[in-house]
Amino acid sequence: MTFKEELEILIAKNLKTYIDNNDRFIADYNREQELTKEYNGRQLLELLQNADDAKSTEVEIVWDEKKASFYFKSRPTLFIRRH
Repeated sequence: MTFKEELEILIAKNLKTYIDNNDRFIADYNREQELTKEYNGRQLLELLQNADDAKSTEVEIVWDEKKASFYFKSRPTLFIRRH
């Protein structure tokens, strides 16, 4: 099974869960809102913590002043697909 197919199955399962149980949808939404409040202003620190947790040997943070945005890259890659 390809990674794309796995994602499609996961998305379909989650959609079914929310369709079948809208209380769960509301609860998950509320939890996401709380998490957003908790991390507000700490996003960069959290990215650095994630890189440290992944035993990254290098972190690159680039600020794009024109777009008023940044990107964050660490090595090793944080998202490793395991079978």
